[in-house]
Amino acid sequence: MGIWGMGGAGKTTLAKAILQELKAQFEALSFIENVKEQLARISLDELQKNCLRELLKDEDISIYDIKSTFMKNRLQNKKILLILDNVDNSIVAADLTKVLDWFGEGSRIIITSRDMQVLKNASVAFSTYHVPDLDFEDAFHLFNLKAFKQNEPSKGDMELSKSVVKYCHGNPLALVVLGCFLYG
Repeated sequence: MGIWGMGGAGKTTLAKAILQELKAQFEALSFIENVKEQLARISLDELQKNCLRELLKDEDISIYDIKSTFMKNRLQNKKILLILDNVDNSIVAADLTKVLDWFGEGSRIIITSRDMQVLKNASVAFSTYHVPDLDFEDAFHLFNLKAFKQNEPSKGDMELSKSVVKYCHGNPLALVVLGCFLYG
């Protein structure tokens, strides 16, 4: 499955909720948060090694093990849930998802991305979910809860609230950040 939407729309939050809801159905789990940021610090091989260590609960896995037949055999009998958060590169997505055929029956990979094309170019067929922006009413409610700790602003703050909500275009993270900034 691929989850996509603009930054701050709630893709990571949704992926974490899916993990919590489904984790009992899988034998092994790995949630790789912010793949883009991690790959700025470490290599793709290192990221894969860390993922395999988490899935197999084995700290002795080395870089040389990540593409071995032995590793494939260890994974083939496990039903795995792998979540790759904030993937911004099609080549990385394809490389990280090609191991799906190594996993046992019923395994799933979920990728979050701001770019729908990244999901389209992944090596496996994905169903996708676009995280929509909040409509004006829900955005207005969220902003006011954060900025004024109530559902509706005072009459003096009504125009400010409407302006901020329009400015944020329904982006939940922007609404929360601006609302908290304006609180008090």
